[in-house]
Amino acid sequence: MSISKKFALLFFSLASFSTVFSQKPDFGIWYGASGELKISRKFSFDLSGSIRTINNASRVKKDFIEGLLSYKIIKHISVAGGFRPEYRLDKDDVYRWRHLWLAEVKGSLPIGRLTLSTRFRYENRYKTYFLDRNDEIPVAHGRYRFKAFYSIRKFPLSPFIDVEYFRPMYRKAIQNPARFIDKERYTYGLEYYFARRQSMEFEYIHQVDYSPHLVAMNILSLAYAFKF
Repeated sequence: MSISKKFALLFFSLASFSTVFSQKPDFGIWYGASGELKISRKFSFDLSGSIRTINNASRVKKDFIEGLLSYKIIKHISVAGGFRPEYRLDKDDVYRWRHLWLAEVKGSLPIGRLTLSTRFRYENRYKTYFLDRNDEIPVAHGRYRFKAFYSIRKFPLSPFIDVEYFRPMYRKAIQNPARFIDKERYTYGLEYYFARRQSMEFEYIHQVDYSPHLVAMNILSLAYAFKF
């Protein structure tokens, strides 16, 4: 079996697997944009922003801007650190600011036109307000992402899939100690190159959030990217 056929089989297997989580999920649309500036052979800076909706795309859940400074250790391994201010709808139906610090390590393995990659991201989120004592505790997660990307020769569309798991890092932050994973995301997308340094990503995401209660979402994501 060729690599492309294996990739297609994996794509549809994951798509079928993710639909069993919820019969009546919510629907949202995510709008995003990003820019990457290559500072040197080793360093690059990424600035991205996103608006994310819920309630059948009728209400904004949160919007944010994220800055990320990356350092390439060797050809296929890099580390990064960054900061993200979020303006987010809270449990009392009021929008408030949160601050998120993050650090990550990424690795990739090219196999012909197929690229397999993985990323571990540690993030710590702080609230700027306290409605109860639990709000004083920063929420820390480890995010484990696995991705497969296939570049089609002489064709502007490249399909990809990825799976991501959110693991609470500290026991005090775990709202349901019986669960090892707080959130799961299954993403199936296409990257469209319409200019030398510009592209669009079109994604379908199935997300299952287990904490503080079970919520499932089907998401359409549209994102523009530019490399300086």
